Amino acid sequence: MLTLRPLRGDDVPGLEMLTAADVEWKRRLGMPHATWWRLVSTDADRFGWLVISDEEVIGYVDAERDGGTVSMAMAVFESWRGRGHSRKIIELLTTVEPLCSARALIATVEPDNRASRAVARSAGFFEDGRDKDGLVIYRMQL
Repeated sequence: MLTLRPLRGDDVPGLEMLTAADVEWKRRLGMPHATWWRLVSTDADRFGWLVISDEEVIGYVDAERDGGTVSMAMAVFESWRGRGHSRKIIELLTTVEPLCSARALIATVEPDNRASRAVARSAGFFEDGRDKDGLVIYRMQL
């Protein structure tokens, strides 16, 4: 069973260890965890959660609210990929604030990330163009 737990400052060292050898994470997401924690802890419109499976951290989610829209990014750690967790994480996200009161959820995906693009489509997102960096924008009306 997957659960979400709000990010805390003492999570940062563990996250650094979990992602240290994950080449895919470094290539695609790359924000230092300490920077992310500063954003989550100081910005009222920024949120972070750890994804927990049987008391083990298997990934995390970052979300940023802008009015009625929430942009989100998530990562599932390498040893947990390919098991359908991403779809379940998206389902869980729609039950927590600020996402459950948002009008739309936005995710951006690199064009070559076939797995994430497939997850977005299967979770109910529709493709909505490209952003200024060439990432594919996915939108889900809530």
